[in-house]
Amino acid sequence: MDFNEKLDFLMKLTNTSNSMLARHIAMDPSFVSRLRSGTRKPSKNEDYIEPISRFLSKRCTEDYQRDGLFDALGVNQRQVSTDSASISGLMISWLQNRESAADDHIVSLIKNIDEFSFKKPQTQNTETAGLPLERIDSGTYVGIEGKRQCVLAFLSAVIQSPSPQTLLLYSNEDLEWLAGDPAFTAKWAALFFEVLKRENNVKIVHTVSRSLDEMLAAIKEWLPFYMTGRIEPMYYPKTMDGVFRRTMFIAPETCALISNSVGSTSSSSVNNYFTDQTAIKAYEVEFADFLRQCRPLMKIFNPISSAEHLESMVEFENEDGDIMIRSRILSSFTFPQFLLERILKEPNHPDKASMITFHRIRLNRLIQSLATSRITEIVALPAIEDIKEKRIPIGFSTMFSEREIPYDQYTMKAHLENIVSLLKHHENYNVALLDSSDDDLSIYIKENVGLFVLKYSIPSIAFAINEQGMTSAFWNYLKLKMKQVTPDKSGKENTIKAINDYIKRMGIQ
Repeated sequence: MDFNEKLDFLMKLTNTSNSMLARHIAMDPSFVSRLRSGTRKPSKNEDYIEPISRFLSKRCTEDYQRDGLFDALGVNQRQVSTDSASISGLMISWLQNRESAADDHIVSLIKNIDEFSFKKPQTQNTETAGLPLERIDSGTYVGIEGKRQCVLAFLSAVIQSPSPQTLLLYSNEDLEWLAGDPAFTAKWAALFFEVLKRENNVKIVHTVSRSLDEMLAAIKEWLPFYMTGRIEPMYYPKTMDGVFRRTMFIAPETCALISNSVGSTSSSSVNNYFTDQTAIKAYEVEFADFLRQCRPLMKIFNPISSAEHLESMVEFENEDGDIMIRSRILSSFTFPQFLLERILKEPNHPDKASMITFHRIRLNRLIQSLATSRITEIVALPAIEDIKEKRIPIGFSTMFSEREIPYDQYTMKAHLENIVSLLKHHENYNVALLDSSDDDLSIYIKENVGLFVLKYSIPSIAFAINEQGMTSAFWNYLKLKMKQVTPDKSGKENTIKAINDYIKRMGIQ
């Protein structure tokens, strides 16, 4: 839908007339009429979309109205809050048509995950490595420079703390203090990495619930820190008014930074730096109260957390829903059981028993799901020379140990034959063949449930996400990928023929 169609739908759904809406948002009824008819289109930064959404959300109270809204937005009502503020946030995102921008953010995020690698860690002493350690006294520091001073002191104090702790971070203040000075940003990043290297953990609340674009951008910016596996990202799901803003950085055993500002003005904000344990404890309790109202933005897994990864995958696959998988390599979803048992034949392979049991369960679940749900794989077959030279890793191998197990020709042939068998015997199973793939990531998504983003190349990592807006954005992204499949490679018969031709070109019986 275009903007005018969405607005017209919402006004009809909530029984709102042009004059009624205009009266409540201080606008001329003729202007509302032009918006509704499409003769007046909103520019990118119009400020009336939020008040329109807030008013219409308050009139969307009946079950039939909410059912109609969630159906139009493609949202699973069980997975979102139904209070007025949350509905207003959904309306804002829909009216601002953020889906196309979200696609750009997804492409950028995928690129960043795919290209990520850790630099060789420094072995020098912190002081001699040139890190910008800062020491300040407890007290009040004003403005952007004051906040920067406090932040560097906060991170420095954590680095020098004798034992690791869990930091509590939240800020919805203007980020000029962080992004406005590249030299400071570099200092902050260096200190923060040192904090994580010293085995401190972090709980951070992202205040991006009203904007999918902001959420995806925030994930991209925090990606290097997420990849350490020491950060637990959360988000606050309800709409905030944005007038009074706050920052809370708390190191429970060391210090705290608390600041407040109005709107986007931070040049005169007051920043309070505490080392008093009584004050720190009080703010820790306040943060805990806030955290109970938040939701996990994602779970992050590396080979060290393979058991938790398996548990989350089992929980995910037990939910019903249509599935799309996009991968540069064949997904483990269809990997034959006998092949897994063969490649894990070493008796001391880590997690051997749990991997075999897990895979047997998910293969059974695959067959059950195909009775009621559509499963589509979007994949590019690798160059045959790469198979012969054993350059293509079996997808799941690095997620359970930092060791790639490559396909050989016979393993690839058996996996492809299993895919052909599934195509022939299950109407709901489909494979779309891309000519090529630009990255090493796999995106495994279940509509209205959630998704996994898996990076198999070392350093391997997996992100599990169930936030509804991001799930919908990734689903739409994969639907666009489907359109890139050429006509001669779409449809089951063409796919089966292409796979069989590929097997023949490998030259094995």
